[in-house]
Amino acid sequence: MERELALEFARVTEAAALSAARWVGKGDKEA
Repeated sequence: MERELALEFARVTEAAALSAARWVGKGDKEA
């Protein structure tokens, strides 16, 4: 069960990182 939680956490973290990278990229273009 812990292993499944770790995989799910990794997936959520990856998705959040991709979204953050997109927002940061947009901010850099405007700056």
